[in-house]
Amino acid sequence: MNSSFLDPISSSEGFWLQYGDACRRRGQLEVAEQAYLQALQSEAESWQAWYRLGLLRADLLRFDEAIENLLQAHRLQPDHVDILYQLGKSCHDAFCLDDAVHWYRQALSRAPEHIDSWFALAKTLDYLNQPQAARDCCRQVIALAAANPDRLDRWRINAELCLKLLDAADGTSAHPGDNPPVDRNLIPRDLTQPALRTWELLAQLHRQPKSRYVVPGAQDWDGEIRPHSELVVIAKNGLGDVIQILRFLPDLLSHGQPCLLWLPVHKGIKRLIKAVSGSLRVIESDEAGPERADFYVPHLDLPLSSRFASQSLSRVPYLFPHAGPEHALPGSRPKVGIVWACRQGLTRSKHWSYRQRSPGLAPFVTLIRKHPEMDFYSLQVGPDAHQLAQFPDLALTDLSPRIQDLYDTACLIQQLDLVISVDTAVAHLAGALGKPLWLLLPSGCDPRWGQANSTPWYPTARLFRQQTLLDWEAVFNTMGCADRSLRSLPDMRSMDTMGCADRSLRSLPDMRSMDEDED
Repeated sequence: MNSSFLDPISSSEGFWLQYGDACRRRGQLEVAEQAYLQALQSEAESWQAWYRLGLLRADLLRFDEAIENLLQAHRLQPDHVDILYQLGKSCHDAFCLDDAVHWYRQALSRAPEHIDSWFALAKTLDYLNQPQAARDCCRQVIALAAANPDRLDRWRINAELCLKLLDAADGTSAHPGDNPPVDRNLIPRDLTQPALRTWELLAQLHRQPKSRYVVPGAQDWDGEIRPHSELVVIAKNGLGDVIQILRFLPDLLSHGQPCLLWLPVHKGIKRLIKAVSGSLRVIESDEAGPERADFYVPHLDLPLSSRFASQSLSRVPYLFPHAGPEHALPGSRPKVGIVWACRQGLTRSKHWSYRQRSPGLAPFVTLIRKHPEMDFYSLQVGPDAHQLAQFPDLALTDLSPRIQDLYDTACLIQQLDLVISVDTAVAHLAGALGKPLWLLLPSGCDPRWGQANSTPWYPTARLFRQQTLLDWEAVFNTMGCADRSLRSLPDMRSMDTMGCADRSLRSLPDMRSMDEDED
């Protein structure tokens, strides 16, 4: 846009601020950025222009620039609470957590009732391994919300759930009155397993009051089996969640409950889901949604509503793909698959998750070179698969050209002896297939993984945990201490082969009887 043709009024600071705001609302972020810069040309000391520019650049994931812009706004308006709060958010998203704590506390020193800062501070302190301080912040949120329940009740519920998750994480329990009961929209049928109790908290934390994915005529499912009424399971979270809850469907199907799995934001995984049960109907995002149904349940609520939850939890493996010749991996040496990054995202929360969970390929190099007696395979797909080009001499075979969907990945994992993965869908695949899994978890990981080095969700998994955010070196050092387990893979394979042979030998009389019957 050429501003030389604009009159002095239209090229004023106020005009450019309004124009930038309008462009930002329409999603034209680059145009909005230029508008805010024009506002600063009109008035270099405009704190509003610096503030808006900082917010915009944070949305564009350019956090260093965002912090610089917000600091300029802070210089001009040192007591503005929203500026201080946004400085905290940008520092948090840039993984400068100590700085984030500083700015949140600055905001609260000016406005002790600023509930957003209390809640953000609680989450940041949790990442810094300060659970008691995080609890104190959650209690402040609850107290503030109690003073204005109509407007702030959602904050209260979230803070209470976070308190419960903090207690579940370190094995403590809140004192009476510290952690009041959480309002629930459902009554769980079976929460005897600690893993399911934690899942209940996560389901409540992520449950949305309204959803744009509606099944016409469907009622909330109450957990009863109705052979003549179809149940629609709506799964709209990440692929890992979808894979994790698939275990709960076979028991429903075997007891006569017809099920339809609706994936309104996913496609290309129908082949994988059919590996759970051929009788399960599936609708993906590129298909029309269900026209009607009798009952529906969000996938996060499925484990809480099913009366078979405990027995379904122990159902591993529960994926049974049929690998073809195109999935065969040559040789008889132990085979190890690795994944070093989760999926990248364009939003602030997904960017944080990617940075938090993805160590990259470099930390794996020493491990791979230390074991020339093994064959290592990359299961990494997407942009991060290109990191292989940085290590041209590394003995790591790239399988991404053979992976078209998660079904291909599952078939390839079947050929492996071990999968080493970050917290992403491939880790859930390996666990669902019952394959040995080394799962690399960041500090402040999803509470579903508990605090132990094992998980009831996937009994074949061994969990390696960060103690300090982004410190992957310590995690790989811990894996190095588990080197004996890795070296025992050849023996484990031999034992497994012998076990398979033994089962074949034991079945010979039955096979002979079958042959005789056919004759």
